[in-house]
Amino acid sequence: MTSARSALSRCVCAFVVGCFWIVAHDAALQFVGPATASPLYGQAGLRSLVLRHAERLQQMETHARLLMEQGDWEDAEMILKRALATQVDESGETHQNALRLTRRLVKTLAKLGKMSEAEGLEQDVLSKQIADLGQQHPDTLLTKANIAELLAEQGKLRNAEKLLREVLELQRGNVGDSHPDVLASKKSLASVLFRLEDFKSAKRLYSEVLEVQRRSLSETHPDTIELKATFAVVLRSLGEFERAEAFQREVLTWRRFIFGEKHPFTMKSKSSIATLQVDRGQYENAEALLREVLTFENKLVGEHHPDTMVSKDNLAVVLINQGRLDDAESLLDDVLQWRLKVQGELHPDTLSSRSHFADLRLRQGCGSEAEEIHREVMALRCDGLGEKHSSTLASKLGVAAALRGQGKLEDGEALLRESLATCYSTLGERHPTTLASIRELSSLLKEMGKDAIK
Repeated sequence: MTSARSALSRCVCAFVVGCFWIVAHDAALQFVGPATASPLYGQAGLRSLVLRHAERLQQMETHARLLMEQGDWEDAEMILKRALATQVDESGETHQNALRLTRRLVKTLAKLGKMSEAEGLEQDVLSKQIADLGQQHPDTLLTKANIAELLAEQGKLRNAEKLLREVLELQRGNVGDSHPDVLASKKSLASVLFRLEDFKSAKRLYSEVLEVQRRSLSETHPDTIELKATFAVVLRSLGEFERAEAFQREVLTWRRFIFGEKHPFTMKSKSSIATLQVDRGQYENAEALLREVLTFENKLVGEHHPDTMVSKDNLAVVLINQGRLDDAESLLDDVLQWRLKVQGELHPDTLSSRSHFADLRLRQGCGSEAEEIHREVMALRCDGLGEKHSSTLASKLGVAAALRGQGKLEDGEALLRESLATCYSTLGERHPTTLASIRELSSLLKEMGKDAIK
């Protein structure tokens, strides 16, 4: 027993001494610098110290990356700021390692809603890059592209589009159409154009990138697969539902093979397929997928996580369309209360849930209340997104349906015809909102004994 305790004591002492020397080495390098530390440790010791310091920075970055993947953005921010400050002191703000850490920190700040701080950080880097490297240097252009993404995150889509087009033109001139930097800028621009609802232009850019990645990376490379998932969302907005589902099922097959059946990426694919099934009225199939996803999310991230709320909201829409109103109301009450408390009354997700709640109240025979909610949501969407945005047009469709539910058929018809004309000109004839408006107007005209849509 005495021998065992003695051995344990020696191990503890060795561990404490080792920890002391690691801290002492790091402190020496950080506070007195390599030149002063050299006489203390000798050249061999200094090399070991520098190596240890570099490893520590790498470990901090890896730790931060893992925290980001887990959604622990606050702790990731703290670690990245420490790592970046140390890296900048050693090598300057325009060093590759510092730039990489900056980009991770900017992403983290954006996730935390600290947009001004994130943009200011990028602008500081950009100013130094322009002075040190010039306007057309690849690193300078990458920073401009990052600033464009921050502008997009803040809803400044036209500014983001302008900056990305500028970056893309310069990158093409420097390295050609197939360079990874060019492909990244094309994807960023396509994302902005999609949010601006220029779906055809977004599709064209994504198609170009997808074709290059198929050749250079392979059909089943992870980057190619992820791009296919994004491309499928664009196809859905253009009404190419069958092709979109084919892409999503291909992505699902790959994610199952790589990650397994019970993985967040796999569940995300199932949720995307369910959305396409709702578009085509396949409610039973959509319900089965969404319940599977919801069960998984409840266990993995909890019932009040944002992802769980999205699945609850989507399932409620399915239940409304199936006429299972009590079940839908229970889900929507939970989602709407959470979103009002956490995301606020003006958040797009909150407005979406309010719109779904209005649809529910209409089905429950409360047409006047449904109309009031839809009009409030429509006004907010019009102010924030514009009167021609698909979300605003979806609200107009909701108002028209509520008018019809109150027997105000002529008013409903007039609003639907006005909305449908805008849908055709801005969204295209196959967009989900356009198709839903066509179905509603056709049904209304039949009820009124009028001829079908010409």
